[in-house]
Amino acid sequence: MVLGVRESAQANFVMVIIKLAVLVFFIAAAAPLGPVLPVLGIAFAVFLMADLPLSTWVRFAVWLAIGLVIYGLYGYRNSRVRMAHGQYGILPADDHPHLPEH
Repeated sequence: MVLGVRESAQANFVMVIIKLAVLVFFIAAAAPLGPVLPVLGIAFAVFLMADLPLSTWVRFAVWLAIGLVIYGLYGYRNSRVRMAHGQYGILPADDHPHLPEH
């Protein structure tokens, strides 16, 4: 099988990524205190977050809730599975470019 220029470049790129991943794995496996450093990082972050005032946590919770609602509605409206079955629910997506033609 003869690969074209594009396929050959893609295969080379994939091989470079695989080689880099293997190299990073071996370096991480050989690092002393490998599992200790992430645990220390988490502990330090929790220590710093524990000192935050309540108003910061309330703002965080409100913005997190707003973001999750937007994320959920966007995902619901643009779901390919929902559109494939013709279930438009409460948010019709008639103007969506990926809607199947009837």
